[in-house]
Amino acid sequence: MPLKSTDRIPAIAMCVVLILHIVGFFGLQSTQVSQFEALTPLNLLIAFILMIPFSQSGKMKLVSFFLFSFTIGMLIEIIGVQTGSPFGTYSYTNILSIAVFGVPILIGINWFMLAFGIISLMNLIYSQGSYLLKVGLSALIMMSMDVLIEPFAIKHNLWVWASDIVPLQNYLAWFVISFGIFLIGYKLLAKEKNKVAAFTILVFAIFFGLNLLVN
Repeated sequence: MPLKSTDRIPAIAMCVVLILHIVGFFGLQSTQVSQFEALTPLNLLIAFILMIPFSQSGKMKLVSFFLFSFTIGMLIEIIGVQTGSPFGTYSYTNILSIAVFGVPILIGINWFMLAFGIISLMNLIYSQGSYLLKVGLSALIMMSMDVLIEPFAIKHNLWVWASDIVPLQNYLAWFVISFGIFLIGYKLLAKEKNKVAAFTILVFAIFFGLNLLVN
């Protein structure tokens, strides 16, 4: 069945996200790995830009959630880098570009992207679920995403842990902080079903999962 004209633009955006990650996956397995590592910030920015126009929640709600999740993410990460709490002792490298008090601005954007994508995905596949159940499941998915991301980030030197093993408190902190973000997120974006954002989360999960398997 041919796509309706209203579906073609988000479909194109999803194709771009998929192609970027396919190219990135194979590039990171090649001898040009350092060049592809350097493209990580650009890849994140493109994915961020592509998902924004397809929000169904209205400009003010979207901006409010962005500012909330971005600010919470940045503040918690700055506290984490400076004090070792609540995640454990770690530091960012310069690969992710411009940083504030040791935390790249892209990390705050990433907190928003993950939360926004998970909310969209949950509302698409589990729209009738209760508010608290969706919050809890979303926080669990968010924590699981970090489980997949950590080995990739360590291997490609996006950030560095003081110990060889990522501490359990990191994942517990991700769950608790994400739970708080989703408590607000599902109030602001109760009917959000952004297909591009949801698809991006699935691509992220497959991309990081495959990198974990091959490495």
